[in-house]
Amino acid sequence: MKISYGPREKLEEKGINSLSDEEILAILIKTGSKSENVLELSKRILNEIDSPQILSDYTFQELMQFKGIGKAKAMTICCSIELGNRIRKRNKNLKSIKTSKDVIEYCIDDFLGLTYEKVDIIFLNSNLKILSKHIINNGVFNKAFLDMREILKRSLKLNASFIIIVHNHPSGSAIPSLEDRETLNRLEELLNNFDIVVYDSIIVTDYTYFSMKYSIKENMID
Repeated sequence: MKISYGPREKLEEKGINSLSDEEILAILIKTGSKSENVLELSKRILNEIDSPQILSDYTFQELMQFKGIGKAKAMTICCSIELGNRIRKRNKNLKSIKTSKDVIEYCIDDFLGLTYEKVDIIFLNSNLKILSKHIINNGVFNKAFLDMREILKRSLKLNASFIIIVHNHPSGSAIPSLEDRETLNRLEELLNNFDIVVYDSIIVTDYTYFSMKYSIKENMID
């Protein structure tokens, strides 16, 4: 089924920011299958992978393993992701991270004003240059919910030497909890087995941030 009304019209009338993840994917892949319309197909794919960011980890061949995704759709998805990656890399110019303030400058826009917990994982090469950033929406930084195996998988795929974890405390307190420290210790133990170092772990609020690795608390950058 082709898109006759919906995401494209919504894009024209309200702009790209008004679209959900499944609507953006639906516009890219254009058509559904015999058993699903394009929005149903897009929603199922995103539900299967849990987060749209994970799509960037899929190869052309892996994308075609999804029911309803053939060569043309897989090519469109791959090319869209690659173009976005190239633009992002060009804009960031492989920014180097040296201090906690560098981290805050890089990702604070992801956190300001949030009323729910969220986690960013930043992957760095051996020269502390950013390789990628993975956003865990509606996530919590504790060992019960953080998918440490997924973090390890991404680290190995990117050949990362370091990672930085940033998560927020909507309560307004930047002081790490016992659960925060236990989760960090467990993640460090796992990654150390593969010579991957947690370079920093930062808690942010709307006003302050706290480096768990270096026990430094600072006011938020304006």
